[in-house]
Amino acid sequence: MNFKRKSGAIRKSFDYITTDSDGIFKIDYSSSKDKETGTFIRSPTFISEGHTWVIRYHPKGSNIEDNGAYISLNLELQSKGKFLCTIFSFRLLHNNGTWSSTLLPVDSVLRRSTCIFRGINSYHGFRAFIERSVLEAHYVREGLFFVSCDIKSSPSLLAELRSRFNNTCSSDVTLKRRRLDGCFRNYC
Repeated sequence: MNFKRKSGAIRKSFDYITTDSDGIFKIDYSSSKDKETGTFIRSPTFISEGHTWVIRYHPKGSNIEDNGAYISLNLELQSKGKFLCTIFSFRLLHNNGTWSSTLLPVDSVLRRSTCIFRGINSYHGFRAFIERSVLEAHYVREGLFFVSCDIKSSPSLLAELRSRFNNTCSSDVTLKRRRLDGCFRNYC
């Protein structure tokens, strides 16, 4: 996957670094950590898989009920597109210089999601990506931490999701299946 920087102002707390496979973002945690819960900072825009994206970073989380215990990360579509099926992941760079590489059920530092973006400004992500105390202890170094974002998007992903859904669907989700089938018929 090739990430391309799109023109635009770099946010004070967010910077973008290009690599061959992932988009790497440097986040100034020390200057953003005291923002109010629900407040977010958008990354600079970038292009991946032919679409324009930003990352929404909530230094004290996106949900007030979490009492600022977590950071939230979301991927937001900035370009036009209807029902864009996407697999994306966020990873953190550990203080020891290694990227997280395993999916854990809780307190994971590699989170992956498969979702359908429904048009411009739609976003998906992780309300409780990682506890702030864990982030500070293991991932913040000299006031900064690094996030890797990997995006895969393809029309064939939507067809694959439909196939998986049809193979695992039980009778108690018939209504949801009918709604999704309508979506799949129109956009596969």
